[in-house]
Order: sequence, then structure tokens, then C-alpha cells
Amino acid sequence: MVNDSTLSIDELAVLHVIRMNDRPKTIAEVGRLLNRPDHFNINYSITKLSERGLVRKYQPLKNKQLQLSVTEEGRRNTDQYTEARKSVLFGEFSREISAINLKGLVLGLRQIKGVYEEAHRAASIYKSVNAESG
Repeated sequence: MVNDSTLSIDELAVLHVIRMNDRPKTIAEVGRLLNRPDHFNINYSITKLSERGLVRKYQPLKNKQLQLSVTEEGRRNTDQYTEARKSVLFGEFSREISAINLKGLVLGLRQIKGVYEEAHRAASIYKSVNAESG
């Protein structure tokens, strides 16, 4: 199933997000976790995954929103894909990965995040000041 070329990249991403943390998701949650507002396309991927027996759609009595979960076949697929990815990352690229200074990388990413958040705050203030004066 790992080399199943009939699953698109989008479908694989949707399948893995639905499986994430082994709890059901709504279409809105899948869209938010993938940072994709195109719920129509996400729903299309979900329909295809459901037709292939990888995802189950259901509507709990207490909740009006459609819930999504992976089937046993979907679980096997994501497990196989995860193992294949680990094999490639830690097999073929183990030297490259071990050479990365992860602590430094994490620190750098935190600094970039801080700069980005500060720029967002400054832009918001700039926008509101210009709106008041304009």
C-alpha cells in the first residue's frame, strides 16, 4: 500500500492528519491542521479515501458535524508509510541528519518565530494608525 500511486500527495496528507493522535476529526479540523481553507477539495479527498476503505465517515448523535476516522486498512497504510519514511530518513540520510545541530536549529526557528510575531504586531499597529489618520 505504501507504493500505491493512486493516492495523491493531498490524499496522503489528509489521511495522515485524520489518523493524527488517533482521534476523530471534522473536515474543518483537517483543513485547519493542513492550513488549507479549501474544504471542497479536502472533502473530495476524503470521499476518495472513504471509497477506498481507508477513512470512515460518521455522524455521532450528540454532534451534528461529520466525524472522520481511519479504518484498519487506513491504519495499516499510514503505519507502512511511516515505516518507509523512517527507513529512508534514518537509513539513507542518517549521516546528514546526525550532522545537524538540532538544538541550534530549534533556537534559530524560535528566533525566526519571534521576529515574525513582532513584525505581525508592528504591521497591525501600523495599519490601525494609518486607518485612523486616513
